[in-house]
Amino acid sequence: MWQFGCKPEQIKPTLRKIVKLINLTSHPIHFYNISDVVYEKYFVLIEDRKPRLTIEPSGLVARAEQRSTIVSYADVDNQRINIFANEYGDADLVPQESEGVMYIVSMLTAQAATLQRRDDIYVVNEPVQNSDGTIVGCLSLAII
Repeated sequence: MWQFGCKPEQIKPTLRKIVKLINLTSHPIHFYNISDVVYEKYFVLIEDRKPRLTIEPSGLVARAEQRSTIVSYADVDNQRINIFANEYGDADLVPQESEGVMYIVSMLTAQAATLQRRDDIYVVNEPVQNSDGTIVGCLSLAII
């Protein structure tokens, strides 16, 4: 169980019994084993390896509230590019905590959720790329 205010080295790893892992993003989450990758400044998938687990999107996509204000613009090759200042608020569409349930959300949504002190909100961790550099999955999850 995550202990807010503790340094990572003070936390003892624990096994969480999870009944359900719910993907609140818009894309499948593919998990690979460490033996499926080589490390070359980042994790690269070995050709023809398949995910050990795929969590499909639940159909519900959690998002962090966003407020944007234009603050400037840049002129690039006679084209105006607007520059905004963004502020992010609370996460929406994140279900209430439920025993044995973990939710995978985007990093931005997880950061909003930390304001709610939720220990059931996770993001993908240790991204895995294919040989073209496209992220195709991950090795683990992280709590923010």
